[in-house]
Amino acid sequence: MDELDLTVEKSKVAYDPLKEYALNRTGLEVSNLYIAQVKDRHGVKKRENYNFPKAEDTLRHFQMI
Repeated sequence: MDELDLTVEKSKVAYDPLKEYALNRTGLEVSNLYIAQVKDRHGVKKRENYNFPKAEDTLRHFQMI
């Protein structure tokens, strides 16, 4: 994080402003998944997600896990 000079406030920017900035700057629509992957790659902590999808239950239903 020192390398990026990232403060706690900057690391808490919501995804919507990031997506809007990317669209305006590059013309590309980025997904929440892509933003999360880049944050992971650079060691930026993400807040805990309380809206977990039921995908695990679905995968169990189809005996995928």
